[in-house]
Amino acid sequence: MKRVYNLNWGFIDETYSPRFLPQLLKEALTDKNYEILQYIEAEGLDELRKMGCNFLSVNNQVSAKLSELMVTSGSISGIDMVSRVILHGKYDSIVFEPTYDIAIECLKINSRFVHGVRFSEGGSLSVSAWNKFERLAKKRSTKLVYIIPNFNNPNSVVLTKSDREKILSICRVNDIVIIEDDPYSIYNYSENKLPDNIISLDKDKTNTVYLSTFSKILYPGIRLGFLVTNQELLSKILHIQRYTITSANLISQGILLCAFKNKIITRSAKHYYDVIRGKRDLIFSEIDKNCLGEELDIAPNKGGMFIWARIKKEVNTTSLLADVTRFGVTYVPGSVYYINGDDHRHIRLCYSHIEKSDIPESIKRLKKALLNA
Repeated sequence: MKRVYNLNWGFIDETYSPRFLPQLLKEALTDKNYEILQYIEAEGLDELRKMGCNFLSVNNQVSAKLSELMVTSGSISGIDMVSRVILHGKYDSIVFEPTYDIAIECLKINSRFVHGVRFSEGGSLSVSAWNKFERLAKKRSTKLVYIIPNFNNPNSVVLTKSDREKILSICRVNDIVIIEDDPYSIYNYSENKLPDNIISLDKDKTNTVYLSTFSKILYPGIRLGFLVTNQELLSKILHIQRYTITSANLISQGILLCAFKNKIITRSAKHYYDVIRGKRDLIFSEIDKNCLGEELDIAPNKGGMFIWARIKKEVNTTSLLADVTRFGVTYVPGSVYYINGDDHRHIRLCYSHIEKSDIPESIKRLKKALLNA
């Protein structure tokens, strides 16, 4: 049976961080005198939250007081809790398409209706897109906006500072909360510093909830992240966490705390940055070598984990996937990143998980598959 090269998996590989896990678990149990096997307050371990405040300040330029930060079970848990607090199933939300497919589905569960504002093919927001956003924001039923401003999944767009300021301004005027999801800012391969996060522009954090995750720099299975917002909104989010899951997994919190203490977070983040950047450089080199640009219009990429591309032939990339897989390579159809699933010309490739040595063959196979489409 032909081996299939997966260019669809959007997560880090398993070759580095797991080696530390037995040590971290043993240390977590010893340091906490087995307290991590019990219950805890919904906010999470105080010591971990203090380290979280420092980590976000140093690495993400996000300033947070201890009273403004909680530990979540990852970004999706944060999106779910915030949308439940804000929407109650009877108000509307807005996303900037294309965007994270799981976030779309989560918002569909908790929203009366999810509206989409689309990026242009080049990754900017056109005049008509801004007009649509302002029109939707003025509706009394609209209460929530979801966005990934740094290296958006799937198209790797980075919003300009002026765009971030404009989104925040419109949301302030219309009393809308912004969920700012920030899993990819560590993977900035350009020489330019990223613009200020929206929550940094929102000085009192009145209109912004900031989400971070450790799925992209440590273990996806650890299911932990930090959520930052104003104290009033945080208390409502904590109420949901307290009476649904009690707290984020305490054993995982103990492991993460020890990873901070032993500088493993820093080492792991540096390792994955170097590895994934190397894969990114190689995959673009192979794309050029195999003239894949003859088959695809490829979006600019200066960071993150993904390549977003539009197929030039008049073919449906959702239907095409089965044929491409027979050549021994996979991608994610672009349709999943749209609310209505109505885009069938784009594909997303991910270079973070595939072995570096497998990249040349995977691109050769993709080229053959597209030539036969």
